[in-house]
Amino acid sequence: MTGMIVRQCPHQGAQNITRTDPGHLRTSRSKFDDVTSRGILANSKKPLHFPHFGCSPNLSAGTRFTAPQVPHRNRIVASLTCAPFVVYHPELTCNFTRNPYKNNSPAARFEPWLCSMINLYDMPGIIRNRDSDVTIGNLWSNIYQLSWPMFLIMVFNFFVGLTDIYVAGLISPEVQAAVGFVGQLYFLTIIVANAISIGSLALVSRAIGAGDATNAVETARQSLIFSCIVAVLLTAVGFFFYREIISVSGFPLKIREISEHFFRIFALSLGPNYILIVSNAIFRASGEVKKPLLTMLLVSCINIIGDFVLVFGAFTFPGMGYIGIAVSTTVSMAAGMVITLGFFRYGRWKTIYSGPWAIVTDAIRRIFRLGWPAAMLQIAWNAGSIVLYTILGRLKEENVIALAAITNGLRIEAIIYLPAFALNMAASVLIGQNLGANNAGRAEKLGWNIALTGVVLMSSMAIIIFLWAKSLASVLTTNAAVLEETTRYLRINMASEPFMALSVVLAGSLQGAGDTKGTMWIIIFAMWFIRLPLAYFLAVVMDYGAAGVWTAMVVSMTVQGILMALRFHKGSWKTLQLG
Repeated sequence: MTGMIVRQCPHQGAQNITRTDPGHLRTSRSKFDDVTSRGILANSKKPLHFPHFGCSPNLSAGTRFTAPQVPHRNRIVASLTCAPFVVYHPELTCNFTRNPYKNNSPAARFEPWLCSMINLYDMPGIIRNRDSDVTIGNLWSNIYQLSWPMFLIMVFNFFVGLTDIYVAGLISPEVQAAVGFVGQLYFLTIIVANAISIGSLALVSRAIGAGDATNAVETARQSLIFSCIVAVLLTAVGFFFYREIISVSGFPLKIREISEHFFRIFALSLGPNYILIVSNAIFRASGEVKKPLLTMLLVSCINIIGDFVLVFGAFTFPGMGYIGIAVSTTVSMAAGMVITLGFFRYGRWKTIYSGPWAIVTDAIRRIFRLGWPAAMLQIAWNAGSIVLYTILGRLKEENVIALAAITNGLRIEAIIYLPAFALNMAASVLIGQNLGANNAGRAEKLGWNIALTGVVLMSSMAIIIFLWAKSLASVLTTNAAVLEETTRYLRINMASEPFMALSVVLAGSLQGAGDTKGTMWIIIFAMWFIRLPLAYFLAVVMDYGAAGVWTAMVVSMTVQGILMALRFHKGSWKTLQLG
């Protein structure tokens, strides 16, 4: 129970009820500008007028009452004019110790409708933007407004990677091989950035949902400091020890030399990329998804155009050769960093630069505690994928065909992964903010709705790929044996796509809630205790070949999806304390 107090409004005949934080009585100016009761319609900037009912409130200034929950975001809980309307968040109910209405008064009958329409803040002059408030309103609308920008961002990233490989292929197979290898190394180096971003998103979204802007800004500041420290260390290692790192590949000398040049320049982009990844996660956590969308659109355009211009030249510029691919990536990441840092100068984040930029160990510890399971998850998954490739390499005469088939199949499957991971990112924000708003029930509904969307969407895409598997595979290979095996890979693995949707989307929901350890253990179990042992048993021991590996992939993903659904259904994530 939290004490509330009725306070005298400066307008004649009107009273306000404002919320108080425990132990602190907060003041608030009335949003009602006159005794005609002009207010603000929920989630819009249109004025709403209420008529007078000719009844007077029988609460006096200083009268206290209690409410079962503290409304979030520091909203005005109630406003009483000469017509005693009660204005509060539509999902909370205030129980007055005194009845402010006369029996059967028009205001009493009008109250339920009014409470579902009005949503006011106690921050003078600030009206919440509807696009960024995902704790109220229609569930499907919330899902849509966060998902489509995330999907476009995934598409942008997809085309950037595709362009890098395509331009490298126009130069030589050696350059293409080097770009692919360095790309895998680069992905490993940004695992820590992704882990920091997951921890930051969970904490910032909770703070935003709770209306705690100060905590959100401080968490964002510490996330940026943390990411900068890690990025500087990794950049130094990559820049000065690039030869030692590349030498472990065992590639031929020509490919190794190209990879060394690539990796040294890529190392310079680690700092900007770390800041870009973490900054975009912070903006997503607050529901400001159009900022990352705009940033990544510009980053992608610079990268894609830069690949062609810097590699092949334009007008009087002669071109830099293959090294232009690495330079283009570095320049685009630096541009993206400048854009995101500029965004922090506006809105709720404008105080981020005015505060002390000193390490707060407690904040870093909380980010690390949520982030390290996400890092371990990615390391375990990538290591498991390497082991899976090793199992395929044991298939004697069909090993080359199997390795080519899984490479082609994963590229085609990437089309399905785009909407899945877009929904994953949207789910983490929606769950985090609604938990911060003390609305676990709404968070659970959102989680299941997003999962349902993912299952339907990915199942539909899987059916299309199943039916046209051979035609799609023929785009990537003309070798008859590879074409046949790629087709079989696709048709077998499409059976697991609904469960993959469950796993990916609900993993995002659990991570947004802060349950990163649960997600980690489920994925590690599915990969290392089901997929890899079963793949070896079926492919090598039982001699089913590549089909045995594809079957093991389907079985493990099915188990992974079911376990993720059971974890989410259990509901322990609803009561996790992140502070």
